[in-house]
Amino acid sequence: MSARLCNFSVLLGWVVGVLLMGNVFVGCDSPEVIEEFNRRGSNLHSLGGMYRMYASKNGGTPPANEEDLKSYIMEQGLEHFADFGITTIEDLFISPRDGQPYVVVYGGRELPEVLAYEQTGTETGRWIVSSMVVVSEVDEATLNRMVSNE
Repeated sequence: MSARLCNFSVLLGWVVGVLLMGNVFVGCDSPEVIEEFNRRGSNLHSLGGMYRMYASKNGGTPPANEEDLKSYIMEQGLEHFADFGITTIEDLFISPRDGQPYVVVYGGRELPEVLAYEQTGTETGRWIVSSMVVVSEVDEATLNRMVSNE
């Protein structure tokens, strides 16, 4: 199996895992609520997965900047994300909740606790993607504590 196909298989496994976890946590809510939960997390989760794959390929070192990460993502191909409504590289970097670009944590020698997060979010909090590629919503105080530990 080629490295590219193997990397995609790992990424697809992460995406499916998050979607399944969303269904478990949401429980008996309506299909619309489940769909909304999955939609909100999909591009941030995909972005986190690609970030993590970049770091794995580079000995655990995160991308130095946005250009490095975008180049890597384009090498992998965007066609893998079409089912999530991601058709351009910019789609991965924009929050569907607040319409603003995600804040992505670049540089350093090791993976940060938070790879990326929403600039504004909503009244309930901001979505983050952790170094374990888990998408969750945190309040402002929690986010500040997590990011200040970097």
